[in-house]
Amino acid sequence: MEHRENSVAAIRSAVELGARFVEFDVQMSSDMVPVLMHDACLLRTVGKDRDSFDTSAQGLKALGVEPLSEGIAALGDATAFVEIKRDSVTKFGARAVVDRVCQHCPPDQCVIISFDYDATLLARAKGYRIGFVLPDMGKRSRASCDVHKPEYVFVDQKHVTGPVWPGFLWVSYEVADRAMAARLIGYGVDLLETMRVRQMLQ
Repeated sequence: MEHRENSVAAIRSAVELGARFVEFDVQMSSDMVPVLMHDACLLRTVGKDRDSFDTSAQGLKALGVEPLSEGIAALGDATAFVEIKRDSVTKFGARAVVDRVCQHCPPDQCVIISFDYDATLLARAKGYRIGFVLPDMGKRSRASCDVHKPEYVFVDQKHVTGPVWPGFLWVSYEVADRAMAARLIGYGVDLLETMRVRQMLQ
């Protein structure tokens, strides 16, 4: 990984390398500004043992955590998968979080995804394409997909052990090498998510 995850530099680099799709995660600041973060806690990525929820957007920017708006501006012509994290939904409520996130996301360029399916369905009601991030590929996950029919289905590559279910566009994440990529494509996965864009292209 050449750049810090969920950073404008990482988004820009992926786009410059030719990526047509990028995925990034969104948490909320204490003043309800969507920011580019995976973990609610800042410890792993910036070394501060506190949550984004307890820090203003300005304070987060000083620590290197950039607002969603800057990530969107770095997209160029690429499509963004914008993952709303459950921590933020639990803290502030799905409707409030979705409303704030969608203020910055052009519907023709952004797909709203989440483990929290209620949040994605709220985004669909606003005219967005959506993606369910599955915890597994069990019967309950399939039933949710069959009922709500998200345009995209995201799943960790470790859960893909055979052909994927028809009727969806599949994205598998945590793809680490080309052999893994070939296996997933063979099972019907449409898009691969990796932090090793340059290496996978070589």
